[in-house]
Amino acid sequence: MEGDARMAISRIDLGGAGTPEALVKRILQAEPNLPVPVPIQELCARLGILRIEDLDTDGFEGGLVTDAMRSEGTILAKRGGEPRRRFTILHELGHFLMPQHIPDQPGRFLCKSSDLLRV
Repeated sequence: MEGDARMAISRIDLGGAGTPEALVKRILQAEPNLPVPVPIQELCARLGILRIEDLDTDGFEGGLVTDAMRSEGTILAKRGGEPRRRFTILHELGHFLMPQHIPDQPGRFLCKSSDLLRV
């Protein structure tokens, strides 16, 4: 972000947001001057994602590894085109932030290309 400005958003700002649309609305309310493109590394860090790592597999686009309470996590994203990778990272951030999303295995989400297309 410009100058010394840093995001002030926290997970408290997102409380009660149960849909991707509600999450985006709350993020924009908490960060009305959010630049485009969104600094996703900083956004993820502010919201509890410790790392974003490369996912080296042909079967999945992205993944999320987190503790049982989802207090922190690591996002995995396949390397490739930057717009697609950014979308995957934010998709996995949505899993992390929405408690009603149940992982396929305890503490782990893995998403295929078809999963990213589902509404």
